[in-house]
Amino acid sequence: MIKRTRMLTTSALLAALVVILGQFSLRIGNSFKFTLDEIPIYIGALLLGPVCGTAVGGIGTLISQLLAYGLSPTTPMWMLPNISTGLLAGIYAKKQNYRLSKRQAIFILLFCNLVSTTLNTLFIYIDAHIYGYYTPALILGMLIPRYLLSSTKGVVYALVLPPLVERLRSALKMDSNWVSARKAKTNDLT
Repeated sequence: MIKRTRMLTTSALLAALVVILGQFSLRIGNSFKFTLDEIPIYIGALLLGPVCGTAVGGIGTLISQLLAYGLSPTTPMWMLPNISTGLLAGIYAKKQNYRLSKRQAIFILLFCNLVSTTLNTLFIYIDAHIYGYYTPALILGMLIPRYLLSSTKGVVYALVLPPLVERLRSALKMDSNWVSARKAKTNDLT
């Protein structure tokens, strides 16, 4: 029960961080957005697995989309990149027993960032056609900068996030030991 509650609480906090970080972004036109909202998704996936990573990405992005644009026919489409990020990183972390070497972290976080950028680029293309703002420069003009930024972020995340996740893992275990000790003391008193 405690483990499940901790997972739900941690996932909810991480989803809230997705929303908060999503509000602080640098935008250049309709096709270039720099944000750090993937960080909590990666933390959820690397710490708790694919289900939590997917939930953090999906719920956090849904709330961000609703706050920024309201509900539209394209809302589910914009959720998919972050959902796929949480799912793919979580599956890989789980297969590696949640212990990633530096090389494995670089591989999966770079891969997830490139998948996310590819999906976002595709969805910008679709959205631009639906809402009538498409120009070839919209997609082609920002393609190389988008992939360069995505690759750079993937490598930086791979260097920063695994040690952070390990510290969070230790803190959560310490917390569960404290809760177990408190329960044992309470049971001894009754």
